[in-house]
Parts: sequence; structure tokens; C-alpha cells
Amino acid sequence: MSEFQLKFTENPVVKIPFMILKNITFFLVAVLIANVSFAQSKADIIKSIKKEFKDINDDNSYTKVVLENEEFMEQMTDRGGSLTGYYKEGKLYKIVEWIGISNGIYISEYYFKEEQLIFVYKAFKTVVYDIKKGEVDYDQTGVKFEGRYYFSDKTLIDSATSGTNPFKGEATNFPAEGDKDQQLLAKKKK
Repeated sequence: MSEFQLKFTENPVVKIPFMILKNITFFLVAVLIANVSFAQSKADIIKSIKKEFKDINDDNSYTKVVLENEEFMEQMTDRGGSLTGYYKEGKLYKIVEWIGISNGIYISEYYFKEEQLIFVYKAFKTVVYDIKKGEVDYDQTGVKFEGRYYFSDKTLIDSATSGTNPFKGEATNFPAEGDKDQQLLAKKKK
């Protein structure tokens, strides 16, 4: 019988049977390989999502369904809002929610592949005060927040944000928000 022996200073010899040591080593190697392959597959998933995002935005053949103001908002904002669904062959590929408030614009974009949420883009752009004119220039905006959220099977797998997030809710709620908007658009589409 082959044994691995550990010797401790001034302590008795601890004997570990070779089979146990072999099983522990196999388990640790398997865990390491699983972690590395998950990281690779996560990177591959994000790469695929970025390609799908580009393809959706490059396509100009969508049929649009638009909801204005109170058709989708509980209360009208200072500058109004719109909820636009982009459909092709009856399938929803993208939702854009635009809400204008007195000091800026909230933008939320939801991207779908095979009717599953894959990506969410959120931004808050503030209006710019024109010192020369002495008034707010609503055509000029500055980005105060941007967030990119990647999903697989309705689970957030990665995100990247910059700035201070003014949006209510957590990224884990974005699939439910997308579903709600999708239902509102489907009612008008009929």
C-alpha cells in the first residue's frame, strides 16, 4: 500500500492513504477547470450579446409600435415620454423607453433574442445651461450615467456602469421591467 506521509516537528507522523489524496487532487483540479471554462463561456456569451446588439441596431426593417405619455406612464412628466417597440415578423427585438423630465432625459433600452432579454442599456442625460443665452438648451445634453447589463436566461451575468445611477430598482429587476413594457406594447399592437 502506497502512502503519503506528512511529518510535523516533534509530532507523530500523519499518514494519508494515497487514494484519498488522489481524490482530493482530482476534485481541486475539476473545480479549477470548471471555473476557467465558466469564465470563458461568460466572455463568449457577452461577445455574442454585443454582436446581437449591433445587428439589432443596424437593422432598419423593424415595424415600430409607439406608446406616448399616459399610454404607458402613470403620470405625465415635464417633457413627456415614449415607449417604442421594434418588431420583425411578429417578434419583439428592442424596446426604447424615453422619459423627459425638467433637468434631463431617462433612456432605457431592452434587447431581446428569441424573446429572451439579453441586454439592457440605461442612461441619464442632463440638459445643459447655455450661459450666453441665459437659458437651458434642451437640445444639448451631457451624460451623467450609463449602464450596460448583460443577461442570460433572465439572470444578470455582467454589468458595466459609469456615473451616479438615478434609476430606481436593481438590475435584477430589469427582466420584469422589460416584460411589463412588452405587455403594454402588445396591447397596442393588437
